[in-house]
Amino acid sequence: MAIEQCITNVARQFLLGNPDGYANAPDWTSSSGWNIALIDGSVDVGPTTGSLNSGVGELAATGGYTSKSIALTTTQDATTGTVMADFADASWTSASFTASGAIIWSGLGAKWAVVVLDFGGPKTVSNGTFTVKFPTADINNAIVRLT
Repeated sequence: MAIEQCITNVARQFLLGNPDGYANAPDWTSSSGWNIALIDGSVDVGPTTGSLNSGVGELAATGGYTSKSIALTTTQDATTGTVMADFADASWTSASFTASGAIIWSGLGAKWAVVVLDFGGPKTVSNGTFTVKFPTADINNAIVRLT
């Protein structure tokens, strides 16, 4: 199975004004409503991944992981001509699990997949802290940037 790091097709449609009329679309300008879920790489995820409500291989709620668990804080910056989203790092403490990627999602009940992250292989933590560290949000490195 494969994880393809990307901004999903659903997220791209939201950027064009939500032409398909998805309910509870993510608000790119909001600093709340963004979340992260860890995935195990057992199913294909990528541009066509639509929602966390469908099978995406999310980790089971054990070993310090809670389903669809961490709310992200974000800020946006459009002053440079590049629009960037800056997410705060996400951490799970007292954790014992293996994750191969993550999905950033938004949209209330719909849980729309917005960004798929590939960790480059399985990452394991045993009774420790598992952190997804986001890069500095600048015009070359932000995890979400549109130029």
